[in-house]
Order: sequence, then structure tokens, then C-alpha cells
Amino acid sequence: MTKPADSAQHGLRLLRVAIAIAVVLAIGLTTWITDKALSNPDVQTKRPSWLEETTGFSTSFWIPLILTVVVGIGLVVYVFVRAYMRIRAGEDLYVSRLGRGIRRRGEQHLQRDSEQL
Repeated sequence: MTKPADSAQHGLRLLRVAIAIAVVLAIGLTTWITDKALSNPDVQTKRPSWLEETTGFSTSFWIPLILTVVVGIGLVVYVFVRAYMRIRAGEDLYVSRLGRGIRRRGEQHLQRDSEQL
């Protein structure tokens, strides 16, 4: 069985890899979308059905797409970095977990539940 310290180190390694992959993915997707935007600048978004046809509507498809990718992956990286910092500070992220989940040895909060059964 793994010890809690080994488990925390394993979690930190996984989070470092996940952060690196997310950053590489963000750079790669943004570069790819920017390349497509430069080669196809005439692509426009579809007029929403709730917008009147008399209203002028001319919006590029690429800017909202790039913003969605950058903001979305940025939020994922933010969550991963926060989890990394919390684990590195010694916090147990599963201490207040609800439900039984998978039983492992060494998880004190889960052992208390099984003793009551």
C-alpha cells in the first residue's frame, strides 16, 4: 500500500503533468485557430435566431472561439494550480469528501465510517 506522503507526491506529479499538458494544449490550439483565422478571415458567425434581421450583424467567428479556448483552458489551469498548491501545503483534498467512494487503507476519515457499521 502507498503511504500518504507517497500518495501526495504522486498527486503532485500528476498535477504537474496535467498543468504542462493544458498549457501546451492552450498554446497549440490558440496557434492553430489563429492560423485558420488568418487564412480564412471571411468566416462570420451565424445570426442568432432571436436577433432581428433588420439589425446589422457582422461578427467574426474566430475571436469568440479564441477567447473561449483561452479562457476555458485558463480556468482549468487555475483549478489545477490551486489543487497543486493546496496539496503541496499538506492539505488533504479528500478529507471532507461525501459518500463512501473507494475504500483504501490509511484514509482515516473513511475508516471512521466503516467502524460505525
